[in-house]
Amino acid sequence: MGRYRILVESVRTSKGPRQRTIMQLGKISIPRDQWPILAGVLEQDLSGQAALPALPAFEDNLITLTVRKTAERAITHYCFSQYRKAESKQRKEQRPQFILSAFF
Repeated sequence: MGRYRILVESVRTSKGPRQRTIMQLGKISIPRDQWPILAGVLEQDLSGQAALPALPAFEDNLITLTVRKTAERAITHYCFSQYRKAESKQRKEQRPQFILSAFF
């Protein structure tokens, strides 16, 4: 049974190193040794690059179907949540602003 996973990156701040959430992966059940492959696939998909020079080239036969499906599901969820955030921000900006004034 998979556990809920989050993809993070390390960020150096004035208060020391911190982790910043990149995306919520949800429940995944791929073996731990395939996590770096999943992270590489997600990074490639999010950046739009065909292959990242710092990572080994991923041949289609090395990426299991489970890793690919997990990556596609995570990307879909990520795009949906980004869309919802933008939509919510736009609605907030379009709300009429009421000004209270006191008459004495």
